[in-house]
Amino acid sequence: MRTLIVIAAVVALTLPATAGMNPDCKVCIDFSGTANSWDDVQSRIDPLPYTAFVAYLCLFQTTGVTVICFRASVTPAMSSPPVFTNLLPGDLAIGTWEEGISIASTECITTQFLYFGKFDLFYLGTPGDIMVLDHPDWPRWIVDCHEPYGEVDYYCVWMHGGVGKDAIEGDEDCFPVVPVEDITWGAIKSMYR
Repeated sequence: MRTLIVIAAVVALTLPATAGMNPDCKVCIDFSGTANSWDDVQSRIDPLPYTAFVAYLCLFQTTGVTVICFRASVTPAMSSPPVFTNLLPGDLAIGTWEEGISIASTECITTQFLYFGKFDLFYLGTPGDIMVLDHPDWPRWIVDCHEPYGEVDYYCVWMHGGVGKDAIEGDEDCFPVVPVEDITWGAIKSMYR
């Protein structure tokens, strides 16, 4: 009995220590390629038929990333076969984006808003979606920059991409954190006079 209590105590104390540097990461599709925060993300695009466009994969609310695992889908007949480009330094990848891919950086990336991949597409005139899905072996994994071995965190999907239609929202509880502004009690009361 005493052994079970010791094992339970060790497990309880070590589980919180396994959380990495990125507990609130979110992934989305952005068509602008210039967003600096979640409120700049363009999740819908309306290209003319038979024109080229780019869809970017974004990761935000991070403090340090070296690996991202995901799978993606593109609505059939919406585009000619997409070309995926890994945007992480070093261009290291295992797998394919259709079946599950793990992409890695040769350095720790510490930006809060990171474009980690892009799809070059050619619109055929049929509306559709570009979606971020779970990797079959490492669903929603990102690896942080801890030394000597990175720790695994998990991202949620905030927003998919809509082509010629509204984007499909991601996970139910996956909303970007909005910074809180300092305000005095007097200012709050004055709003209701």
